[in-house]
Amino acid sequence: MNKNNILVMTGLLSLWLLYLVAPSYAQIVGTNAFMQGSFVELGINRCGVYGANAAPPLGYHPNVPAQFGFVADSPKNGWGTAGPGALPNFCGDYFTPGTPEEGWGIQANGASYINTNTACNTGLGVTAGPIPGGILSHTMAPGIITVVWEGTTAVGAAAGLRVRQTTNVYIDSLYIVTIVDITNTTTAPMNNLFYARNVDPDNDVQWPGGSFNTTNTVVDRPSGTGDQNALVRAVSNLGCFLGLGARDCRSRASFGCFTTQAPIEGYFNSVAHTCSPTRSVIEGASLFCDCGIGLGFSLGTIEPGEKISISYAYVLADEDLPVALGALGFRFGPDQIICKGTGSISFPFTLNAPDGYESYLWSDGSTGKSIVVNGPGLYWGEGTVFIPGTVPPVPCTQRDSIILTELDPFKLNVGKSTEPVMDTRYIGDSAVYTPLGFRAVVSSGYVVSDTIYRWYRQDAYPFAPFAFGDSVAFTSPGEYILQVEMFPCTVFDTIRVTSPIPIGFEDPYIPVLVGEPGSEKVYLSWNAAKPEQGIAAYDVYGYDSLTQLLKAGRTKEANFTVSGLLNGRNYTFILRPVLADLNGEVSYEYGTSSNLVTVRPSIILGENTDERISIKLFPNPSQGVFNIKADGTAALFKSLQVLNTLGQVVYQQDLKKVKNAFETNIKLDNVPNGIYLVRVETSKGVYQQKTQIIR
Repeated sequence: MNKNNILVMTGLLSLWLLYLVAPSYAQIVGTNAFMQGSFVELGINRCGVYGANAAPPLGYHPNVPAQFGFVADSPKNGWGTAGPGALPNFCGDYFTPGTPEEGWGIQANGASYINTNTACNTGLGVTAGPIPGGILSHTMAPGIITVVWEGTTAVGAAAGLRVRQTTNVYIDSLYIVTIVDITNTTTAPMNNLFYARNVDPDNDVQWPGGSFNTTNTVVDRPSGTGDQNALVRAVSNLGCFLGLGARDCRSRASFGCFTTQAPIEGYFNSVAHTCSPTRSVIEGASLFCDCGIGLGFSLGTIEPGEKISISYAYVLADEDLPVALGALGFRFGPDQIICKGTGSISFPFTLNAPDGYESYLWSDGSTGKSIVVNGPGLYWGEGTVFIPGTVPPVPCTQRDSIILTELDPFKLNVGKSTEPVMDTRYIGDSAVYTPLGFRAVVSSGYVVSDTIYRWYRQDAYPFAPFAFGDSVAFTSPGEYILQVEMFPCTVFDTIRVTSPIPIGFEDPYIPVLVGEPGSEKVYLSWNAAKPEQGIAAYDVYGYDSLTQLLKAGRTKEANFTVSGLLNGRNYTFILRPVLADLNGEVSYEYGTSSNLVTVRPSIILGENTDERISIKLFPNPSQGVFNIKADGTAALFKSLQVLNTLGQVVYQQDLKKVKNAFETNIKLDNVPNGIYLVRVETSKGVYQQKTQIIR
């Protein structure tokens, strides 16, 4: 009998799978953030300006290495491939050559604050200084990269305005959406609030035939409660495009001047600036010049504690304008498909309206900031503000609708050939293997074009897919998992691939497994194979409700003991016989797997109390900083590791043979939210617990 074989439980199956996403990039270099989509790359500095003052990481496409603004693969045909006509292989760096100018400003109570260019200058005409701040977070999710900057006015007549800028780059699009939340953190109202964004576009100056000049045109401006689009564009003589726009009747588009400068209200109502050419906000106005394009918002009075939200977009290709503007203003986001019983969202579902509107109206007639819906359907909401400075006040109303669809989890069927899994023939001394093909057949009741298939080997470590697509050819027997994702539904199916019956034997060996619980262990036994059935050894696998199937050990006996288990927890085991090769030794092929056996180790008072290991994590969940405390009489501690859901070690500590107990603080401030596994290796075995990080 094999004794003291420890079953090391690692990995959380569903979480391993759910966190496997397509790669995207958001990186921090010094005080700068860098964002890289498929067609747009962007740098953000410590002032929230779109122009980093450091070289981007490898893999980006800077034209001016130390001053990275944004670049675009406008034709979407590869960064090194020339575009149609005179268009270069990619457009940009848009504004960083020469004296780089891109920035933004805010004005209230007559005081102007400006953050501009890669050097974080304060701009011309500033009366109260810049807004200090820095990068707050950078995150990646399927299809989108997000960087959040935050700062607060520190001095002057409008000190205490907090500005949070959220920048979104959509992986496969040619636009950048910026959401700005302005909050009055003081106890007094602030009057005549204005916000502006300004850029001097140099779209193609780095390329032969390019120049600092662009044709700047005010394409659209809101007209009361009707048209709400504000859009200005700059087109270079090589055809590189830059648009700046909003969907908000409190906004105005303009061109003129060069730098970002006070007064900020001039970007809205053309108050004179000391610059040339004079700023123009007239719809249809156009000029070929080396001058900036801008967007201004008039936001009226902001009360104590009030938050006003606005949004706008930089668009880097003319054809992306409609979808970019459609992502702005009063928006619920895309229609939602709710996966019944399994998704992260379910009914009843709460619809929240954006901040910054003075009144709301919903499809059910209610007027609160949110409504709760109890089932699928079409819902709409409206937000109304009044255009500042109009007498009588002119209302500006925006509406958006959303369709909520509920789906039952779809069924997953796996179709497979009728041939043996491993059809083995010998030609001379060489073995010829014919793999078995599998094809997944999904019946979902609806069609999603971007279905994702991932195939896993159950006993693999680290747990990562070995194949993608709806079909696969297995080259060896084993337990396999197929994950099918049709957002937001994800389902799994297990496929057991077994070996063929050895030639000449019509009575294959089928193991029958039984289990008997002990204290912190399980005794397993089964019917032994006959010699002529060609079994060389037995592999024992096990798992509990939290872990994937893992190998516990191999034996040539008809019994096995699994130790190091937790009392009171259910464990499930399965046996796989290993076939013998022509010499009677262990081969790489397996026979038919046994039945599943579930056993719960029981507590026996007074037994093994000196060998128990206690591990506590607190707080759990945490924001990335937590304590771990371990006690184990007569235990020798060896190492401590924290692993992510891909099996990668994100933290490691050598415990230097600590005895009996230890306590330490772990700080994980550079890892994304999610589930992590804390593993403690001791002389008694490996022990682990999961922890969740939520910020």
